[in-house]
Amino acid sequence: MSVPLRIRLADPERDAAGIAATYAPAVERSSATFEEVAPSPGDMADRIVRTLERSPWLVAEEDEPADVVGYACAALHRERAGYRWSVDISVYVRADHRGRGTGRALYESPPSDDPAPAIRQRV
Repeated sequence: MSVPLRIRLADPERDAAGIAATYAPAVERSSATFEEVAPSPGDMADRIVRTLERSPWLVAEEDEPADVVGYACAALHRERAGYRWSVDISVYVRADHRGRGTGRALYESPPSDDPAPAIRQRV
């Protein structure tokens, strides 16, 4: 039986610990993040705040119990004005939720509460 999944904008205070825990294995076990030390929940909260000023940061959570099982964040692809509608998307899903469509849901489903301008190109 699958648990309902909800996609919403991240809340730095509520979600930073779950996001940091989801991200840490990628930092510790691969070079894909280009980081050597996993950020703390406080550092992650700061990243969420900065990102939400310009781009969406989404979390996937289960309804029962409310628990972050993955996230997606967008960053500007390039600084030049011509790239202002292009973003790089990063998606991370907790190991125990891979293969269930969580990553696809994060990538394809913008939340209804997203205040960010329309994105025209994902990279």
